[in-house]
Amino acid sequence: MPLGRLKNTFLTNCKACNTEFEAVHYASCYCSKKCKHKSQYSRQRDYVLDKDYQLRKTYGISLEDFARMVDKQDHSCAICKRKVEKLFVDHCHETGSIRGLLCMNCNTGLGHFRDDPKVLKEAIKYLKDLKRVKGE
Repeated sequence: MPLGRLKNTFLTNCKACNTEFEAVHYASCYCSKKCKHKSQYSRQRDYVLDKDYQLRKTYGISLEDFARMVDKQDHSCAICKRKVEKLFVDHCHETGSIRGLLCMNCNTGLGHFRDDPKVLKEAIKYLKDLKRVKGE
């Protein structure tokens, strides 16, 4: 059937193979299920390669090293011990050495306290003083 006779159809290019195809829906991106699957596999592979590249570039470890660290910590944050899906590499900003893997809250918390034990001790003292004032 000619393109002009079907309602709501248009020509577009497949994101996986760049073949022009007739799309029925505006969100159609692939000319076939094979191309859609190929594209999803490619994105997953690219994510793994990108993650490995970033870990090597930033911390000098591979994705396999990171996975071993996650297993060694039992998929838990080194500070709060909560099991979380995503852990972040905690490192010393002065030496670059890796200290462990943290959840997002603990990692950003340390960052906000500028990795300064004195400031963290003052924060603990502050919280304890508040509990005493409230009578807890």
